[in-house]
Amino acid sequence: MAPQVAVQGNFFLASLQLTNIVIALAIIYANKTVLVLGFSPISLIVLQQISMVAVLITGKQLGYITIPKDLEGIFVLNKPLGVLVISQAVGLIFANYSLLLNSVQIAQLAKQAQIPTVLVMEYFFQNKRVSFYRGIALAGLCLGLIVAQGLDVQLNLLGSVCAFLSVVAVSVEIVYNSKIQQESDIDTLGIMYKVIPFALLATLVCALVKEGTQFFSSFNAFVSREHPQVPFWIMVSCMCAFLINYSAIMIAGKSSGLTYTLLGQVKLCLSIAMGMLFFDAPPTWSSICGVSFAVVMIIIYSFVALREQAEKKKEEATES
Repeated sequence: MAPQVAVQGNFFLASLQLTNIVIALAIIYANKTVLVLGFSPISLIVLQQISMVAVLITGKQLGYITIPKDLEGIFVLNKPLGVLVISQAVGLIFANYSLLLNSVQIAQLAKQAQIPTVLVMEYFFQNKRVSFYRGIALAGLCLGLIVAQGLDVQLNLLGSVCAFLSVVAVSVEIVYNSKIQQESDIDTLGIMYKVIPFALLATLVCALVKEGTQFFSSFNAFVSREHPQVPFWIMVSCMCAFLINYSAIMIAGKSSGLTYTLLGQVKLCLSIAMGMLFFDAPPTWSSICGVSFAVVMIIIYSFVALREQAEKKKEEATES
């Protein structure tokens, strides 16, 4: 019975990851459409988070979301959830400051530090390690994505520090997402109910500091008669944002922070390819070779991980 349960669990996790990737592609298309029609990126994030908070509060009132009694209030947190909320807010703030001070390329390249940072966090917080060969494959994946995104970047010291702090904060958030779900009785929707309102507040602060009164002007596109399709694509974007957050947090709980981070790198490969195919992003040899190399490294990592799991099960069966 145990092997059958394990197979079912692996199938569910694989289905969840595939669903997350499909939704990620949908939200890329929806977001791109909205941004081209005049919306600012941070205004769109605010709308997505407002819609998520509204759905979560409604779900709580209807009884679809259960919260432990000691955490009933929407702004009541325990220590692990407090760490999760603070790390997410800090990550959002520093990520936005990084974009303000740096080029987009620097912000994207900084994400390649996510894998080694998550590995360090998992080692200290959960005593998890990866083998030498898996480490080599992960390093190759990061290298491929760095090449794919281009090396023509301009460094800014303060912006680079902000990017680094954002990576550290997000890595803590990812690891704690996994840790909380695996060690407590709060589920995925419960975590979203506790965390998203604080994320909304942090995003609003970033928006007002970064854009000032211009933040509100981009909402004119929502009621513009010139672009009647904007409300539809915003609703699609908000719906995808909820689903992608739900599936991503569940993946972190069902597997590990590293798996969650790897899934993000897969989506980055797909977004680069999607930009070349659908949004007239000029394909270059560096982007094509970089993405191809990254995909090969992902396949090698998966092969090595599966082989190690099989060997571990074989050893456990021999010992028993």
